[in-house]
Amino acid sequence: MNEINISINWESVKEKIFLRLVNYEKYRADMEGKAYIKFLDLAILFYCDCTEWGCNGFYVSRKQILMWHRDINDIYQAALENTYRKDNTLVTPILNFFPEESVYIAQNGMDVMPIEKEMIVLANQSLFFGAAMLLNISVLKKLADQLDSNLYLLPSSVHEIIAVRSDPNTDVSYLTEMVNEANYRMDYKDIMNLNYLEPEGTFRFGCNCCGHCCKERGDILLTAYDIMRLQKYLDISFKELLITYCEMYVGKDSGLPIIRLRTDARCPFLFHNKCFVQDAKPTVCALFPLGRIYDGKKVRYFIQENHCGTGAEEHSLREWLEQLGTDNESCCILWGELLKEGVEIVKQVKEQSDELKELILSFMVSLMYDDYDSKGNPISQIQERIDMIKQLPGKLSEFLEMKKMEPSGERM
Repeated sequence: MNEINISINWESVKEKIFLRLVNYEKYRADMEGKAYIKFLDLAILFYCDCTEWGCNGFYVSRKQILMWHRDINDIYQAALENTYRKDNTLVTPILNFFPEESVYIAQNGMDVMPIEKEMIVLANQSLFFGAAMLLNISVLKKLADQLDSNLYLLPSSVHEIIAVRSDPNTDVSYLTEMVNEANYRMDYKDIMNLNYLEPEGTFRFGCNCCGHCCKERGDILLTAYDIMRLQKYLDISFKELLITYCEMYVGKDSGLPIIRLRTDARCPFLFHNKCFVQDAKPTVCALFPLGRIYDGKKVRYFIQENHCGTGAEEHSLREWLEQLGTDNESCCILWGELLKEGVEIVKQVKEQSDELKELILSFMVSLMYDDYDSKGNPISQIQERIDMIKQLPGKLSEFLEMKKMEPSGERM
């Protein structure tokens, strides 16, 4: 911490201090000298945002509190008020927050959280150190009242918490394992440096064709938009694309068919360290070194940590997204809606009829990925598939009613 901050007086900073919540044991060494309050297995830190003064922010130290003639409760109360005044609360179903089967926060993928338990993401609108919502009692009580249930609260990263409805069937050990896995992969020292970009925001990156980001990847998941672009570029059918370049598996938690590039050793489109489908590469690849999330209201882009390429070239976000086409962002949002509706129909099938599982899986493969017109409008085509999925519950109910009416005669 820069000692020049010691001279800042309390009156000038008391409305600029905000709460940040981190794992206590994991970052205990990094908190030496800083003021904090131990909370369960977490630590509440106090961050002073000085950006409007043209300087970096800083974490409040114990020494500063003494010089301000305050105690830590004074700091906590001020930070609590500021945190919930400045950032409006974001409460959204997890599939709105993670519109695809996975969200990639760092260069390696992070599996999307399970969704069977109607998980709700709580964060702030800035999506930055939003785990402090764990301390917002009024918001938590309101959510519990709306769900008419007690809640399990899972601090999945420093940026958000996940609320899960409590019921007798809740597998607490599984929830614990999920949080441990998320915390293992998420490092606040890296995440706190995420740089969210506005359309005209700039970043520096130059590809040196090292091929590093195209090798040993298992996270290049394809959306319908990606498949349409690849089919058009390669002039092949969906079946040819799937058999030659991809693999399909069933999502452990969603129950949906997931298609990804076969990249165990290297990407099948990598030739002499250059991309054979450069003008139609999948969204995950085309965005690199950027990542994106959808919070239910807007798509946000951020710079990922990466260890390849150079900083020789400057790009704006708007210019970087041009390679993906004008429909990509709208298709991202629609794909998230399609996944959400798909999860619901798969869940309904599991609850009502085991004999339909294979049938509905085959149907979802076709509905989600196959028989698109690669030269047509991708937005309208994905919307049509969403409309079809929404009609399925009614048709499924009719089918099950017909099955019940069939005579159950004995076999001869």
